Amino acid sequence: MSSTIQQLKEIGEAMGLKGTDLATFIKEQQTLEREEREKLRQEEKEKDERLLKLRQYELEKEEKEKQFALQRAEQEAKEKDKDRQLEIERIKKEEKDS
Repeated sequence: MSSTIQQLKEIGEAMGLKGTDLATFIKEQQTLEREEREKLRQEEKEKDERLLKLRQYELEKEEKEKQFALQRAEQEAKEKDKDRQLEIERIKKEEKDS
């Protein structure tokens, strides 16, 4: 809760504070509110940092999965090519033997 000086003064006066006690109360309340705002900012910053790290992890994971899928596809293509070459050689040998 962010209070104005006037609001804090009214609260302090309602509590029966006057003079230096009232001024001290206002300053202490302002300090508490400032600290609370800083705490909230820090918590929000930490939350943002956690979300950023999570997103970076997810992106890295996706990239690794893409690389794995690409490597697997390349390996499958090599195996199919090898199988085709073997089949061609087999056919050529059969033609030659006939």
